[in-house]
Amino acid sequence: MNDAISIKRISSPIGELILGVGQGGCRLIEFADRSDARRSLSGRPYNLRVSDADHALLRRVESELAAYFAGSAGASGTPAIPLDLRGTSFQVAVWKALLDIPHGEIRTYAEIAAAVRKPAAIRAVGSAIGRNPVCVLVPCHRVVRTGGGLGGYGGGLWRKEYLLDFEVRQASTRAA
Repeated sequence: MNDAISIKRISSPIGELILGVGQGGCRLIEFADRSDARRSLSGRPYNLRVSDADHALLRRVESELAAYFAGSAGASGTPAIPLDLRGTSFQVAVWKALLDIPHGEIRTYAEIAAAVRKPAAIRAVGSAIGRNPVCVLVPCHRVVRTGGGLGGYGGGLWRKEYLLDFEVRQASTRAA
């Protein structure tokens, strides 16, 4: 498949983000300082043509992230923009399960494994979550270890802590 992706870099409270969109929707939100950000843009696992061309959907993704960080994004957890999630069927199922986690709440890796009907596949769930191509909007940061530990986060644990604390504060503000 020869596909095009338009990219843009934006600033956020947790560092510079690389946004990528194609005809089918948002395909990439990655931390620019992540060591494998360049690999994400190289076309793995499909052949991509990368472009800096302006794209209306890039502006929508940027607006969605701005609303999220301003605390005005919806509590549903589901982005208001189309997503074009590409991976194995298992990975896509895991990423879609993450969208069911409400803003300000967390789930365990075991709960996500159960949600995708693979209760014994906890490590595979962790691996799929680690390959999430659309960070923040596909909320992999909302998944923690069964014992309550944060687990991992490709963007760094400080970002995971920031996002979880931010969402809890926003949920508390909405409830008040």
